[in-house]
Amino acid sequence: MGSKDALNAATSAYSTYGGLFKEVVKEFGMEKALALLAKQGESSGAKMAGMVKKKLGAKELDMKTFADVIKQMPDEGWTYEMEETPTSIVMKVDKCAFYEGLKMAELDDKTIKTMCTRMVQAMNDAIKKQFPKVQLKMKFRTSPDGFCTEEFVLRK
Repeated sequence: MGSKDALNAATSAYSTYGGLFKEVVKEFGMEKALALLAKQGESSGAKMAGMVKKKLGAKELDMKTFADVIKQMPDEGWTYEMEETPTSIVMKVDKCAFYEGLKMAELDDKTIKTMCTRMVQAMNDAIKKQFPKVQLKMKFRTSPDGFCTEEFVLRK
């Protein structure tokens, strides 16, 4: 899923974002910059959880509804394959505008991994506020041409 035009546009925007992030780090330090970044992850997680809650209505939580909401999210410039089971959603993210843009801004993989990890942790925390049984996990790419994995798990 995802389009090349969206990937290119988002990569350019995230490159500018990466430059801004570097300036925030210079001005306020890495921890403050990561805390501010995490707020964006929290906002995204809350938005996603709200969309799931609205789509569920009075129904009990199921991962199909979660997957449907993910598929409806705007194309932010990433391509992925999704595998759904009754208890999980695994997304193999191949092309990622966030990663590519931050690389264009000359951020290293260690910093990008830290940024992604903080955002996913914040998203997870926000989702858990509405759905305590759902856990979001991420595995960062092992090489620049590799892929990341995001997994939503419905715990019993």
